[in-house]
Amino acid sequence: KVRSDDDFIFYNQPAGQGVTYRSGGGTAPDAIVVDTAAVPPGIEKIVVTASPDGAGQTFQGIEPTATVRNADDGSVLATFTPPQLGAETALVVIEVYRRGGAWKARAVGQGYADGLAGIATDFGVSVEEEPAAAPVAVTPPAPVAAPVDPRIAAP
Repeated sequence: KVRSDDDFIFYNQPAGQGVTYRSGGGTAPDAIVVDTAAVPPGIEKIVVTASPDGAGQTFQGIEPTATVRNADDGSVLATFTPPQLGAETALVVIEVYRRGGAWKARAVGQGYADGLAGIATDFGVSVEEEPAAAPVAVTPPAPVAAPVDPRIAAP
């Protein structure tokens, strides 16, 4: 379960205790850096999620790949590309979790057709729907009086 909004790390909030997001700027892969020594003791799991940039865009034809690297030397410890995706608009890619005092990584690859809201709901976050816009009352324009020629005196 998520404790608060402070636990979310993303492009508008790129750093938290022990977790940092770095954008690849469209030319390189984005990176999630997990410093397990800096993660607070009460945190048992870090879930790395992804969603395509475009509103309503799905993962059809996109192959997101997670690469787990050693923080000391950058060597690849594991890579994971989920099976072919289709209508999914959000994805749990990988989990970094604490078990028996040690940190481990697990490939997940679970897609969601209802976007990041579906993932958030599964992790105990209440997602409030944007209220529907109130209908706008259309008032017909008030009749406009014909212009008055000041040279004409009123009776």
